[in-house]
Amino acid sequence: MLLLSEPLQVGRAAEALLLVAGLHALLRISPRRAGAHLMRTVAKHSRHSAVAPELLSSVAVAIARAQRRVPRATCLSRAAAGWIMLRRRGVQCSVCVGARLDQAGSLEAHAWLECGRVDVLGTAPRSAEFVVFPGIA
Repeated sequence: MLLLSEPLQVGRAAEALLLVAGLHALLRISPRRAGAHLMRTVAKHSRHSAVAPELLSSVAVAIARAQRRVPRATCLSRAAAGWIMLRRRGVQCSVCVGARLDQAGSLEAHAWLECGRVDVLGTAPRSAEFVVFPGIA
């Protein structure tokens, strides 16, 4: 277990926990409305910019810590929380959402956060069957 030794790490951890928990609750209360609004906002403001890898890593670690305290937090709530944290620090990035049909024919969706071609949170599916929704990435 990593110790939170610096005030900056404690602040990021608290920010991540509040964002992941809040977005998770919002998406559970009103998944269609909140999800649609969230994706419109992210799509409107998503771009890529150069950023220090240390910042991306520290945000990813903070979100991972928050995830342990928010049961069943979705990949979308984690990616959106990371996007908000990085936007607040002037970093342009994108929440990507994709889907595919699994072997049983059910829709399987996944969200992840990218800065440029770097996966910050989650992992971009490498399967050719997985289609990224246009206008969101």
